[in-house]
Amino acid sequence: MSHKPVPLPRRWLPPQVLGALLCAALLATLACRSRQTSVPAPPREPVVPAMSEPPPLFDFIASRPLALVYEEEALVIEAAVPDVYKFMDGGWKATLVPGARWPDGRQVALADGPVAVLRVPLLGPPGPSAMPSAAAGAMQLQLWLESAPDAARQAMTVLLNERPIATLPVEGGAGPYRVAVPAGTLVLGENRIRLFFRATGTIGDRRSAAALERVALGPPSGDREQAPRPGQAGSFSIASDARPALIATRPTRWSYLLVPPVGPTRLHLALAVGAAGGARPLHWSLGVGRDGEPMRLLRHERVEPGRWQEVLVDLSGLMPGQQRPQEAGAALRLDLALDGPGALARPRLLGGPAEGGGDVTVPTAPRRAQHVVVVAVDALRADRVRRDSGDGFARLLRRGTRLPATSVSNYPLPAHASLLTGTYPAVHGLGHDEAVLEPSLPVLAEMLGRAGFVTGLFSGSGYVSERWGLSRGFDTCRNLVREGLPARSTDVWRVARPWLEQQVRAGRRAFLYMALADPHAPYVPPPGFVPPPALRSYGGPLRGGVTAQHLLQIRQGRLRPTAQDRAYLEALYDAEVAQVAATVGELLDALEALGVADHTAVALVGTHGEELFDHGSVGHGHSLYRELTSVPWVLSLPGRVPAAQEVPVEAELVDLAPTLLHLAGAAVPDSVQGETLVPLLAGGGMPRPALSQHGDRLRSLVLGRYKLVLSSGDRAQLFDHGRDPGEQRDVAGEHPIALRALRHSFSLLHALERRWHKARMGTAASLRADAGLW
Repeated sequence: MSHKPVPLPRRWLPPQVLGALLCAALLATLACRSRQTSVPAPPREPVVPAMSEPPPLFDFIASRPLALVYEEEALVIEAAVPDVYKFMDGGWKATLVPGARWPDGRQVALADGPVAVLRVPLLGPPGPSAMPSAAAGAMQLQLWLESAPDAARQAMTVLLNERPIATLPVEGGAGPYRVAVPAGTLVLGENRIRLFFRATGTIGDRRSAAALERVALGPPSGDREQAPRPGQAGSFSIASDARPALIATRPTRWSYLLVPPVGPTRLHLALAVGAAGGARPLHWSLGVGRDGEPMRLLRHERVEPGRWQEVLVDLSGLMPGQQRPQEAGAALRLDLALDGPGALARPRLLGGPAEGGGDVTVPTAPRRAQHVVVVAVDALRADRVRRDSGDGFARLLRRGTRLPATSVSNYPLPAHASLLTGTYPAVHGLGHDEAVLEPSLPVLAEMLGRAGFVTGLFSGSGYVSERWGLSRGFDTCRNLVREGLPARSTDVWRVARPWLEQQVRAGRRAFLYMALADPHAPYVPPPGFVPPPALRSYGGPLRGGVTAQHLLQIRQGRLRPTAQDRAYLEALYDAEVAQVAATVGELLDALEALGVADHTAVALVGTHGEELFDHGSVGHGHSLYRELTSVPWVLSLPGRVPAAQEVPVEAELVDLAPTLLHLAGAAVPDSVQGETLVPLLAGGGMPRPALSQHGDRLRSLVLGRYKLVLSSGDRAQLFDHGRDPGEQRDVAGEHPIALRALRHSFSLLHALERRWHKARMGTAASLRADAGLW
């Protein structure tokens, strides 16, 4: 049996056939090797040739930084990066500084001044297993820390959920310092541990009170003097059979909180359980659960010493799919536990389309895009791009694939910068109007220019210009706003079209980037605008157009619009959207007239959305609710990109540049943090997290059906798009598993945002084996 996933060539076998063969092979192996399994023996099947396994949906070893790890049922927090980031929102507004080293070489986190704060979850018992639960009985907090050497008469006060529970001296030694947790202090869900120190000193070059090595929260363990080493990942060998594994030296539980794929999906957990040599057999267990449901024990089995036991567990029953669409994609908790020394080798999730679920047909022709066109539209809401509209948007949707997408921000400058560089705002730095793009950071025009493209930028957005460095690399650059010319989409297309026609007729490969801003304020009725019948006689304060000043007055409460005013404002916005759609239609007509429609990659993408009273306000740049961060992304290249498809693969703006480079057959530079989405157009795979930011005040993360919004005031909101697509109801207190799953992904991505590289590391919800984070 191979222990290293090897990708199969594209379309080597249909997914349904491959999944069936793989499951049959693994089940047969399991039946031969163990009589302890509770999986029924499969019927007799023809001998299946040995084959390589496709990459897993989720690799538990690679994603070990996302797990909660319990030793002897105590949750253990290591101060080493990246584990501690899960408990401090990725270092955003944090009072702990990870990554420092004590003089003897131990890795620690330093208190930032006199205070250190951690946020830890209590998710309830692991299930009806033979192993005890950290949620029941007496609880104890243990801390391994050392005071700053020059902090005289140091003492530490421990607060749990802002309730003081102990004050104790902490001079000398590394602990453990033990604090009994009074009954009723912990709550189900998130709990806040605050350590307040009497004095500060100097550790290295930082003013700090103490260095924290580890924290353990769980049942009392009076005989544990040494800091626990929570379940590690490494190589585990039994009788010269060495395998990559999660390794336990004492009773250990790994708790993974996952947002699974949406839709009809088969899901299997595959692994091998290895018991260390000795007289005592090993017991392992698997518990599963969803928010609001008790944990279920799916497996609790014995493994004889000195052997590997192959395991395959069908988890498809946890994927409601079409039978219960309101539950599809609900967050899961998977607990893998060992009651003594042993290992879980190559634990992974395998998936595929459910029977009758079908899959997206991906064209197999290796067609390379001869031309690339990007239409990037400011203030375009995702819900305004519809298949039934009969306009240019609908035509593009019929020709290509739509992906749900999330913008990095709520206003144009950082969004365009991410589109053109393939990097997050933390890297490109254009998060405010005074910034300028670093000359050393490549832009898409330069990347395609090196591949032989002639490049042209035509902009109706003031931001996409030389002022911020975004015009770099373009052979032709026109910004109609900066030139003082009319800058509607029709105007931009009028100057862009001759340029495109000239390049195509000359036989050159062309890259056209059109930045349009029609739906952006002011909303001025375009030529031919006819209000809806109910508004034909409108004579209110917005007659003639909605200016940015009108929007400001509404946000400040100085203009209180009536229901008719609101309807008229929305009608003006929709008229501007319709004008963009008409321009897209004219673009498609031109490509067909030039004879290159089937050889041109066309991407329609919004840079951010626009609020139309969804949460009581208007415009953009003030929140991270869905109407501002959810944007349309439609990709078309006949023969290479599926036509008339919607694929539930969440896209980030940083993914556009590598996707277009892939379609064009061009190299992707190492600076690009995003990843091509072309291989994912067949659907499937784990949901991909998408990060957004609003200055230094707000952060949000979309993952599957959920969205997390964090504020600098330490407020967390969770929205469930499956039940509440408009984000009107905060369910953070009702879904501790989903909340903590999104906190984990947010923390990892936010902490490592400057060096994240999806093509190498995977996503912050499903890491790759060579991510190098642990």
